[in-house]
Amino acid sequence: MERQLAAPRWAPDGQSIVFIGGMMSDEGSTGGDVFQVPATGGDARNLTPGLKSSASNITWPRNSRQFYFTQHSDGGSSVSELDPTTGQIERLWQGDESINPPFDDTGISMTADGKSSAVIRHSWQKPPEI
Repeated sequence: MERQLAAPRWAPDGQSIVFIGGMMSDEGSTGGDVFQVPATGGDARNLTPGLKSSASNITWPRNSRQFYFTQHSDGGSSVSELDPTTGQIERLWQGDESINPPFDDTGISMTADGKSSAVIRHSWQKPPEI
């Protein structure tokens, strides 16, 4: 793969790893597509081809088939759920705020069952808040 790699996360079953690959996934400024590669090695599969935003962080709750990723979207941020088995992506939230603090890799934090989340969000008009 001829891209930089960021935010690698193990699948809960230990069979694969998802990560963000992009042309400029520099630490603290991650962006790109989400890929999945078998834990035993092999070719990475792009799970977000044609996505009109740039993935910035990934979290995979340990009791979930799906994982969640944050994105830089239309000048703001968004959160989506992705099922790697079907390729189905569902946008869950979008706003004008940033949800990744500058130069921090925190993204979104999910409960083990994936039903609740927490983020730090901020904008030019509002300071960071949980």
